[in-house]
Amino acid sequence: MPDMIIEGLHGCSREDEYVWPTNPGILERLGWFQDQKLALMAHFGIYSQLGIVESWSISDGDASWSRKGLDWESDAETFRQQYFDLSKSFNPVRMVPDQWAQFAKECGFQYFIFTTKHHDGFCLFDTQYTRYKVTDPDCPFHKHQYADITRHLFDAFRAQGLGIAAYFSKPEWHCPWCWARDVGKPVAYDRNPTYTPSKHPE
Repeated sequence: MPDMIIEGLHGCSREDEYVWPTNPGILERLGWFQDQKLALMAHFGIYSQLGIVESWSISDGDASWSRKGLDWESDAETFRQQYFDLSKSFNPVRMVPDQWAQFAKECGFQYFIFTTKHHDGFCLFDTQYTRYKVTDPDCPFHKHQYADITRHLFDAFRAQGLGIAAYFSKPEWHCPWCWARDVGKPVAYDRNPTYTPSKHPE
């Protein structure tokens, strides 16, 4: 769906386009969700080391606004490699999941939304899908007691009686199949795949 703004909301579906789920379990969870009101949302990842907006800076189409304040290599390809290498210095040793959850409870939050994986593809959970993750030996945080960050945070919030929600980006710009070469647009031309998936299903 093309970007649009409807009544001040960016990228939303019109009511007549929304397809309501029919699965009873999903409908039950939606009913629960509609009454929650206040959430704590934490965007957290390798980009947090630099204090920059999530991973948008690795998309050339978003460079004009997302790379401001960064004094890195101006060549886009080199810049992306520098960004992806942030996984090798990611080490949030002062993270204490129980304190995050206690803070949220005391502030009256009802549920917690956490960036388990943003578009850069770096997983803040243990997975067999990729080595680009917080528990990989290349990441200095991998030996920490809370190395599986998502699991420990979600356990801590559940222990406080708070709901949890996983922000998980399906587009993954670290994946070689998202910005594939020689199939359409240049790599990282914008935030979308470089090809039409229906024409290149492989």
